[in-house]
Amino acid sequence: MLAARAALAIRRKLARQNIPRASSSLEKAEEAMAEISMYGSLQKVPDAMKQTLVLSDVTMAWSETLKAWVSQGDLGLASVAGKQLHRSLPGKLVIERKRSGDIVTLCLEAGERNWYFFSYSRNLMQALAADNAFNTIIREEKPDDRTQDVKKGEQSFRYIISTERKRRDFLRKFLQGEATGEETEE
Repeated sequence: MLAARAALAIRRKLARQNIPRASSSLEKAEEAMAEISMYGSLQKVPDAMKQTLVLSDVTMAWSETLKAWVSQGDLGLASVAGKQLHRSLPGKLVIERKRSGDIVTLCLEAGERNWYFFSYSRNLMQALAADNAFNTIIREEKPDDRTQDVKKGEQSFRYIISTERKRRDFLRKFLQGEATGEETEE
């Protein structure tokens, strides 16, 4: 019951923050959805989607056992680095609330040899992929240059290569809840 009230409070807060933005651009959003339905992608990518990674169609549910918001089912991948994809992929997105700070972890699995893992906590992004070229770029970057450039007023963060063990532990922990049929509240 407490988790349901917390979820409702979060939803209300998000709605209050997003309704003014959403209502002012509702017409544009409807036009964009019609364009995607008709052509399969947008002719011009909106500035809001010109991000490193944009997810869509993500259903999250609260796990009382894990004390985290956990995605349910496949994840929609709208765009990567401004390139539209609009694909559904197996994966897991988890948002954990900790006293030491929130942890956001994302694992996208396009196949056994095609996956990406990201974990963000306390201004540190860890990344690892099945793609060795991706990992090499991060490894070969000078440690002093591993800081994400951000706009004024935004929080910068550092990035490092993660470990296969961290990914394995994440998958074991969060896929185990699905295997045991743990109940969650949406």
